[in-house]
Order: sequence, then structure tokens, then C-alpha cells
Amino acid sequence: LLDDRAATAAQPSLHVRIGIHAGEVVHDDDDIIGRVINLAARVTSAAGPDEILVTEPFADHLSSGHILLDRGLKSLKGFSQP
Repeated sequence: LLDDRAATAAQPSLHVRIGIHAGEVVHDDDDIIGRVINLAARVTSAAGPDEILVTEPFADHLSSGHILLDRGLKSLKGFSQP
């Protein structure tokens, strides 16, 4: 039998990257497409492990109870405005 520490050490760690953007999407059958989706995907790619990045339009919709750290403007592939 393995103790908890050995079992934990043997399991690979799981990390997530989350990017969130707000805007109107285009529905195509059972899918959503468009610039908003592409931007959310780029924001996700810019996030580090275990990090949630949000765009300014999304942050503007949050209530005051959420604490955000301003990471500054980022240039994202396919988008001219940071």
C-alpha cells in the first residue's frame, strides 16, 4: 500500500488556463463562431498555468466584489488593438 504522499507524488499535476471575454457571438447550427470566440481563445493562450485572464469588456461587467489585478495591455495574434 502507498501512503497519501507517495500516491500524490505519482499523479501528474493538473493545471488550467482560462480566458474570458464578453461580447455577442454568432450562432452556426450547434456551434458559436466569430471574433469574440477567437479573442477568448487568444486570451486563454496568453494565460499562465492556473491563471484566469479576462478582457476589459468582461471586467467592466463584474460587480465590485471581485478583486482583479491589472496585467496591462497585451498584443494578441490576429488583433490590431492590444
